[in-house]
Amino acid sequence: MRTLTSRVCPKFAKAAGCSAATRALPAILVLSAILPTLNIRADDTIVCKRADGKGEIRRTGRVIDYLGSVLTLEVAGGRHEKIPADRIIAIRTQQTDDQEMADRLWAERRFAEAATLYRRAIRDERRPWARRELLSKMVRCDYSDGQFEAACETFLVLVRSDPKTAFFDAIPLPWAAEPISKSLDRRAQTWMNDPKQSVAALLGAAWLLSTAKRDQALQLLRNLASDPDPRVAILAETQLWRTRLVTLTQPQCRSWQGRIEQVQQRLRAGPWFVLARGQARLGQHELAALTWMRLPILFPECHGLVAESLLAAGEQLEKTGDVAGADRVYHELVKKYPDHPLASIAKQRLE
Repeated sequence: MRTLTSRVCPKFAKAAGCSAATRALPAILVLSAILPTLNIRADDTIVCKRADGKGEIRRTGRVIDYLGSVLTLEVAGGRHEKIPADRIIAIRTQQTDDQEMADRLWAERRFAEAATLYRRAIRDERRPWARRELLSKMVRCDYSDGQFEAACETFLVLVRSDPKTAFFDAIPLPWAAEPISKSLDRRAQTWMNDPKQSVAALLGAAWLLSTAKRDQALQLLRNLASDPDPRVAILAETQLWRTRLVTLTQPQCRSWQGRIEQVQQRLRAGPWFVLARGQARLGQHELAALTWMRLPILFPECHGLVAESLLAAGEQLEKTGDVAGADRVYHELVKKYPDHPLASIAKQRLE
């Protein structure tokens, strides 16, 4: 094993041939993710912002746990130090060979292969906080590979383990037009009708927003927009924006932008994507391109949205007459995502 960074834009991976059924977590993995186990002694390094927000500091010790609101670090002498989660920049910790290989596969966009290794790594990992991070990586792998049902199921396991999880930004919501299978449709209806789990209800309503259950999904999202959990509330509100693009006005568009500024930085990828679509519909081509370019710069781990954002940004730049700028964006799409269906469109634009 070797020490690697394991937080902030964690890396994930790819492979093919895994159905949602084969990706579903076995009961033993669900339990291992939720139930605590003994921590293994290891030296961890925490990179965090100073309390006054000026600069960074490093703390060394053993991470006892990392829940949504606080990280507990055991330092010299056995003393426990509490670090607020919003100050955490990175955690450098030891990883197994499976975890390291999975991270490499993620970087190569071999998502299914990486998900398989992350799943195996969870069985060997004994630190509860590290298991939660592995679950978040599995979510991103499955979502990037189009295995949306598996991604949602795994995310719900993560949230049951830690309702205030620091990895909430991995939530697998649809922000663009995504296909929904019959199986996902059925599961989403089950999640939507779960009165005890607002995160499950949010996932269900979001995925059913473009189906025959649209009216029920709309009403639920309106209710969730005032949920006690501010993360659920803002994501429900911004999911509703998807339904208002056709009638969007410029004042409304400006209000969306102001609203996004109030959202946690790590949750802004989807809302920025919808805002860019609104700006494009209003003919604000340069502004839409700039908004879409936020995603590849700030959220490179959101592979699906990044690919769509690059193509859309290039199209908007073309409409402004900036052909050279559009070509640069198309080249980036082809280079980063050569196997993505949108890459072929970008190649045609470059001819």
